[in-house]
Amino acid sequence: MPHLLHPYKLVLGTSSGDPSPVINWDFLQSQSLTSFSRTSNATLFDSTGQLTYAANNLLLNSATLSTQTVTTGLQAGVSVILSFSGTGSVAISGGYTGSLAGTGVSDRVSLKFTTTTNSLTFTVTGSVTSAQLEAVTYQTTPSTYTATTSSQYYGPRYPYAYNGTTWDAQGLLVEAAGTNLATYSNVFSSWTTAGTNTPTVASSITSPDNTNNSYLLQEDTTSGRHILYVQPSSAANGQVTLSLFAKNNDRRYINVTYHGTAGGATQAGVTFDLQTGSITYTPDGFSGTITNVANGWYRCTVTCTQTSASFFIISLSDRSDASGTFVYGSPSYTGTSKSVYIYGAQFEAGSPATSYIPNLSTGTTTRNADTSLAFSAISLPTGLSFSRASNAMQYDAAGRLTYAPNNIARHSNTFTNASWGSPSTITISSGQSDPYGGSDAYKLVVNSGQTNVAIIQAEFSSSNNDVVAFDLTTGATVSLAGGPTNISAISLGSGWWRVSYCTTTNSGERVLLSAFAKNAGWNSISVQNYSGNLYIYPRLSNASAGTGDGTNGILLYAVTVSYVTYETLPRPCDQVITTSSSYYGPRYDYDPLTRLPKGLLIEEGRTNIAGNTDILGIASWTPYGSSRSGTVTGPNGVANSAQTITASAGGTYHQIQSATIGSTTPNANYTLSVYAKAGTTSFACVNLYSTTQNFVSAVFNLNDTTATIASETKLGTTSGTLVSTRQLYIGNGWFRLSVTGSFNRPDITPLLCIANAATGNTFDQYGEPTFSATGNETISLFGAQVEAGSFPTSYIPNPGIASGARTADVATLTGTALTTLQGSAVSVVAEAGPFANIAAGAAIVWYPADFSLIEVNNAAGTIIDMWNGSASVTATLGGGGTVAQPFRAAIGYSSSGRSIVGNGGTVGAAASTVGSITSVSLLEKGSYTSMPNGYLRKFAAWNVRLSDAKLQQKSVVGATL
Repeated sequence: MPHLLHPYKLVLGTSSGDPSPVINWDFLQSQSLTSFSRTSNATLFDSTGQLTYAANNLLLNSATLSTQTVTTGLQAGVSVILSFSGTGSVAISGGYTGSLAGTGVSDRVSLKFTTTTNSLTFTVTGSVTSAQLEAVTYQTTPSTYTATTSSQYYGPRYPYAYNGTTWDAQGLLVEAAGTNLATYSNVFSSWTTAGTNTPTVASSITSPDNTNNSYLLQEDTTSGRHILYVQPSSAANGQVTLSLFAKNNDRRYINVTYHGTAGGATQAGVTFDLQTGSITYTPDGFSGTITNVANGWYRCTVTCTQTSASFFIISLSDRSDASGTFVYGSPSYTGTSKSVYIYGAQFEAGSPATSYIPNLSTGTTTRNADTSLAFSAISLPTGLSFSRASNAMQYDAAGRLTYAPNNIARHSNTFTNASWGSPSTITISSGQSDPYGGSDAYKLVVNSGQTNVAIIQAEFSSSNNDVVAFDLTTGATVSLAGGPTNISAISLGSGWWRVSYCTTTNSGERVLLSAFAKNAGWNSISVQNYSGNLYIYPRLSNASAGTGDGTNGILLYAVTVSYVTYETLPRPCDQVITTSSSYYGPRYDYDPLTRLPKGLLIEEGRTNIAGNTDILGIASWTPYGSSRSGTVTGPNGVANSAQTITASAGGTYHQIQSATIGSTTPNANYTLSVYAKAGTTSFACVNLYSTTQNFVSAVFNLNDTTATIASETKLGTTSGTLVSTRQLYIGNGWFRLSVTGSFNRPDITPLLCIANAATGNTFDQYGEPTFSATGNETISLFGAQVEAGSFPTSYIPNPGIASGARTADVATLTGTALTTLQGSAVSVVAEAGPFANIAAGAAIVWYPADFSLIEVNNAAGTIIDMWNGSASVTATLGGGGTVAQPFRAAIGYSSSGRSIVGNGGTVGAAASTVGSITSVSLLEKGSYTSMPNGYLRKFAAWNVRLSDAKLQQKSVVGATL
């Protein structure tokens, strides 16, 4: 089978004097990026906290450089470094005049300069090798050389974020295309002033890119507005976002506004306090953020709805609110020559603000999308067994919602199995050389006189007829029927090709078909999705099916049929060879905001009883007082996968409603969750109701990225019990919202509504916020879920009308891992959390007969214990810790007793033993009715009982194991 790269880390070695653990698993290791593409430069804050460009090489065929002119990736005012090895020289003309001479075959020389135009010509004399031209900001020496051929190189971004003290790694940054429409985005002397002096370069101030290219914006001493403004290039009406970096000199406040809104030229903007790093005033229809980027600099952003093209205005302000006189939306006062520093303005369509795109002249500059993403394969450490009998969702290393590893093809590399149809018109031979140096491939030969012969396996529900032929010599592809997308043929060497394309199910889900193939006398393979059946045909060529001769054919290896969301290329994590069952792999989940690993996700089984949830489709979701359109990219990264809900003018309520779900249990807890994003309004209501005054309703503020609960709730007067609300910001403007509650009725109707405000809404008898709309209010929605339970679990796609289920994750110890815990003297450290279910009895490490080596002891999640069937040994998590956050527990046991400690707290101990251990499961339900539902981060075990002091030391999160 394919060679799989492991995202977990087997850690070797321990601190001096400690015995080595027999097992030591780290599930917080990031997957590596195996495929990436972007066709433009892009910026990030690097590990030093400086704003700069991602790795790039703007030269073509750089291994041995020839004379060329570079225009792509350059603009006037950008600094670049030219570097190369060799004995030749390069003369530079165009936007810079100069030269650079090599000093030796192995010597690397470099020159940093700033281009004055977007064109540079490099005239090469002699031998110039390993050449690189890279856009930079503060750097003075070249970065590691990256070779190019016929295309420029633009590398992935792993940015850092400032936490107030240090810069923290954030994982892979993946953004859609964005365009900065603000001209002269960091040439503020070209903007227009009123009541301010012409901005000048602040040569003594370090800007966010660690150079001296920010500007001083200083008010004059007149009475009136003190503003700087520009009219951006045209953007389509709708949501727009303005942003800039600002730093207090001696003028504490700035007000940022846009006059192209419904308020027009009198519209005040958002006021930012550059001393405290806070927003002190936000007008209706606007939202803002302020982000500390260190050294007194803040990135200030404003989002509003454009109704006509107008002016991006930066106002100096003497006040923190909207009091006093405003003229054309800007504070009016008598200036006293006070000032701020500004850098890097941006005006872009949509929200939120994306990474800064320098646009240093007229016109616009576009950062192209990060695409063609693929990550290293997922496997498990030896000694850990995992199973789940269904697909499941997770956030991947790009921060996007997608399917966990899966391959629904059965006997995916046993083509003689009856599941492939066993056709008598084709001869299938095993034991052929495969692309990984083994002999596990198969040869498919069409029998003499036969034509158009395939092996066939039923896979999924689809009415498509998509056919693609792949040339196994050149990689050329031909779409023979239907509408397949993302067609790809990648050479693996030795004549092998990985061929693939995307098709769809009847309900619109994307499925990626792939296989490895090689010419064995015939030069083509065609792959067909015919009504959900996978057909694989040997072909003479792309142009001809051919007539079999009984000898020549193709080699075939490892078919994969995988559900995906945004992905366009086969995922290495799906390249798992199956037998009689489909493969559903473990979920190494990521924080969608920071894109850092959270660990191995283990959840109980749940069912989404709401239908048509992916796209809130027409079959069972009906708009009332609103309309909808699929025009927004969802949290899965797929264009037009989310619905924009627009309020109808006037009216009372403005919502979209599911069909009633019957046969629910009265007074039982149910959870309704949905992904939501602000549009022209920022208030969404999530509502479970049955009949008049039987409801649980919650309003959420989609401007507040720090909120964790609803801003307002409302209960029915007849029945309605609120258990909890949750709000989680996941990036790109998207939140996951949920409300959990119950009422005394045997049916549920989910409602997703536009609200009028964060608080103070008027609700009708069904819990719907009521107001008279202008007809311009919008929010976007994706992925609704209704599930029985007192907390939301990971999203379960349910594109059909019937319910959809995710079965439980089961993780158990085997082999050496199990026998170690069965030993006479044992120590175990488990790092886990956060848990969604905080309940006494939920087990972290569990063994049969409802015994737990480590379990949650109380409803607050602050105490852990060891339960041997008759007595508990407890320990309070140190530092005020709780299982709602990552925590670490350590235990030791032997014939003389047992000990437990958490987060470096006080050790609990008893002389009683743990009893017989026949099997061990991780993050199980234990003696409780449901599992912890959370993450396993690290796990280690020793075949000795460590001292209580040593257990206490190792129970601290981050301590060496």
